[in-house]
Amino acid sequence: MAATVRGYEIKQTLIVRSGVEDEKPREAAMTVYIAGDRARLERESGEITIVRLREGEILEIDDLLGSYDRRLFEKLKAQWRTINALRLEQIEGTPLGHPRRAELVDLLSDGPEKWREIWKLPEGEARAALVAKYGIPDSPPKIEVRPTGEAKDVAGIDCRRWESTENGEVADCAYLAARIRFDPRYYEFMELMGWIGPELASALRRVKLLPLETVMRLRDGGSVEIRTKSVTERDIDASL
Repeated sequence: MAATVRGYEIKQTLIVRSGVEDEKPREAAMTVYIAGDRARLERESGEITIVRLREGEILEIDDLLGSYDRRLFEKLKAQWRTINALRLEQIEGTPLGHPRRAELVDLLSDGPEKWREIWKLPEGEARAALVAKYGIPDSPPKIEVRPTGEAKDVAGIDCRRWESTENGEVADCAYLAARIRFDPRYYEFMELMGWIGPELASALRRVKLLPLETVMRLRDGGSVEIRTKSVTERDIDASL
């Protein structure tokens, strides 16, 4: 008899909306198995993601293409700076008021570092143009993360809402199962996948409750959502 471990089988839908008006959202169904410090995501497309939380690694498997890829959490975090290393050197070597600096900042990949570089620029047309282009506040926002007290039934499970705000506006939120505890390092994986923002992910790692619904607003007006259809507690084959 195969070894089993107690965990959860969760049916979810990932919904990605672009910032383009009238463009149809992209939806992808997936089944998530979570047990202890392991998780497995199976998508309709045949792609499988295995997450080893203790080791901080992601295994991507594509049955159709026969491909396999292993990535570490830490390497994924450092990827942005690796890709943009040369550009960052050029930016740091260019005076703040020089028009070339704004041009170099615009060439950076999107991300928190890019927003910080924009906010470093002196007041003027170049800075204002980048602020408008990327839909960011005029200056570094005040970020707050808190539970709201709002309750919601998600797939028959009592959940509580947490949210992250920028200058009072909701940036992302999560509904957490009130009584289902799980390995909080899964939030780090969700952040790396672009499903939840870093501030909310950091706060929820201390809460240690299973997220059943999340919404992250994108700066281009789009959003990334995860919706849960069902949650089943069951014995899971350890070989998964």
